[in-house]
Amino acid sequence: MTFQEHIQVLRLHLLGMSRLSQRALDYSIKGYELSNPDFCNHVGGADCEIKKLYRQTKYLCLKLAIKGVKSPSEFRFVLAALRVNRALYKTYSAATHIAKTTLLSLAGNSTATCPMLNQFGELTNCLMRLCVVSLFEKELSHAEWVVQSQGVWRRCEAIFNHLPHGADQRIGAAEIHALTITKTLGTVAKQAHEIAEAILYWLKGSDSALALEADGHNALDYFLSSGRFDVEGRFQLVLEEQFLKSGPITPRKPGISTRPTSLPSPLASCQSGSD
Repeated sequence: MTFQEHIQVLRLHLLGMSRLSQRALDYSIKGYELSNPDFCNHVGGADCEIKKLYRQTKYLCLKLAIKGVKSPSEFRFVLAALRVNRALYKTYSAATHIAKTTLLSLAGNSTATCPMLNQFGELTNCLMRLCVVSLFEKELSHAEWVVQSQGVWRRCEAIFNHLPHGADQRIGAAEIHALTITKTLGTVAKQAHEIAEAILYWLKGSDSALALEADGHNALDYFLSSGRFDVEGRFQLVLEEQFLKSGPITPRKPGISTRPTSLPSPLASCQSGSD
């Protein structure tokens, strides 16, 4: 296959990852909003498919970045795809966790109506949908808006990182399940931010020599956790059979951004739901 054919396969893999993760998120949110186990039971049915797709995409990204990239823009796309792939997989995992939590709540008759939780779910789903549109339509404004909304997941992290020890022992089961779902939605919002930043890196990056050097340093952060050096010091990809068994790539911690955290008007026109 030619390089462009590999790129096309990579795009199809990302499309598949987006479809599976978005559908799982849609169903999980509908499940707890409507207290309907049928929606929850549809989540997680693609576990084997998405795991296989995730590993194939990661392997293809590393293969292209090391052996087949011909320009800085192509290199940025491959690195962005690697980051998006990981974020979509984490989103799918979070959606399955939400569905399982909802089923536990329904089984124990500990559900409680929470309009604010429903609103947070709609917002989170909106962020992920904007990312998917931005990725495949190369729409910068959607990605920029998602990045500007980072205050949502940052505040969510701060709240749960500072919960007093033993707080879950002083509240009921319904509240525990609601807190668990809220925390998991915060994780999804963070993954949407990761995807948006990867898209902006891909589409707005510079083709200068200095930018390419910086890209190289970024690449090493990924490659060193997914490959190995032989005794002669030459970098080698792990054999596909071994590589497909490897765990997720450890991400770099993003820097604290000074972008505004207010939410502009596109939220009003973004509707979530199962398509």
